[in-house]
Amino acid sequence: MRVGLDFGTTNSGVAHYDGRTLRVFRVDPRSRDPQTVKSLLYITRDQESFIGQAAIDLYFTQNLGRPIRLVRKPVGIIENYFAEVGRVVKEVHALIDANMPGRLFQSLKSALPQHTYEGTSVFDEYYPLEELVALVLRRIRHRAEDLCGRPIRQVVVGRPVRFDPDPERDRLAQERLEQAAYLAGFQEVDFELEPVAAALHYELGLDRVENALVFDFGGGTLDVTVMRLGDRGNRQVLATSGVRIGGDLFDERIVRARMLRHFGYASAYGKDKRLPVPVYIFEALAQWQAIPTLFTLPTMRLIQQALVTSDQPQQLRALYTLISKNYGFKMFQEVERAKCDLSDREEAAVRLMDEDMRILEPLTREQFETMIAADVARAEQCVEEAVTASGLEPGEMDVVLATGGSSAIPIFQRMLERKFGAGKVQEHDLFAGVTQGLAVAAYYRDQLEKVIHP
Repeated sequence: MRVGLDFGTTNSGVAHYDGRTLRVFRVDPRSRDPQTVKSLLYITRDQESFIGQAAIDLYFTQNLGRPIRLVRKPVGIIENYFAEVGRVVKEVHALIDANMPGRLFQSLKSALPQHTYEGTSVFDEYYPLEELVALVLRRIRHRAEDLCGRPIRQVVVGRPVRFDPDPERDRLAQERLEQAAYLAGFQEVDFELEPVAAALHYELGLDRVENALVFDFGGGTLDVTVMRLGDRGNRQVLATSGVRIGGDLFDERIVRARMLRHFGYASAYGKDKRLPVPVYIFEALAQWQAIPTLFTLPTMRLIQQALVTSDQPQQLRALYTLISKNYGFKMFQEVERAKCDLSDREEAAVRLMDEDMRILEPLTREQFETMIAADVARAEQCVEEAVTASGLEPGEMDVVLATGGSSAIPIFQRMLERKFGAGKVQEHDLFAGVTQGLAVAAYYRDQLEKVIHP
């Protein structure tokens, strides 16, 4: 049985098409949309792994408000040789959180093109990056097998037009994802471009030839593809383009613009000489995975000392709590929720009401659009590059298919309507369109296999 699998930066899904019925598997029964599963992985101290909403729930249960306790742990030996004294052996220690019950991983897809990230240790067990991704894919495969009652060994996996602008890093990313799929138990692995997959799903309902621009915009990348659809024997990909912007970056923009002031950004401390709170602290707050790295004795002592003479003691208490009680991920979840609310409303708010944090940060759609203005310009340039490369004029596009969660952001919809006309822009199953298209691609692969090996 061959399926289509979309391993996304934010959400993932799996589907099957038999030529008549297209089935998207309900892979996360805890989610508000069971057909998609958050691409999150949580590994406990006992090496149990959880994905999706189960990972979020367990992380919050085990970590919110939990104090961090640092202990010194030996991590290896360093040998040095000196002319005067000869060989010197020194034991190296690291400070670790002895209370940590598990580790949470998010946006693993974004790490695939990074040469510098090969893997990590989770409670003395080393996981290569490919195995971390495989844990997510394996869980998805098992859930689909449980639902369909059949083993699944063949898969068409989606990939962005560009994992990375650098061809070497782009190649590395696909190789890693392929290896992860094999580690997850798949025996045949093929790839299809994610926007092409979305177009294949749309084409199932076509009865004429159309020029289509696919605007596939998710958590990590924007992919744009121009295709000629409707004549399945002469289907053509006319152009592709891509850029690494997405929902994760927009969350970071909100944190930098609206949240840092609640934690003492630009505050000063000291009796005789006023000193600014170091900027490196606030740089780390812009990415939730970096927030736990701030829990070091020098940084936490500095914050405690600054509290005494600071002009913003309440904000620095909130900063201390955010770092020491593991509220970083929750802050980003609240930021993401507010961002999503702005797709339907003109105003939203980021709420963080825990312990010493009493944060209610209002945010309007206009303010958000100002924050991401440079990203909108990059997206528009990406669209223009694809249209130019296709050899078509904007007016020759019959339809613009918007898919992926970030494509629902109104300013991007307005940009597409301005360039192509409001009547041509269609939302195409924002969260499952690519998944369904990959299932269609898997079906076509099966048909081709039957022709080659009847």
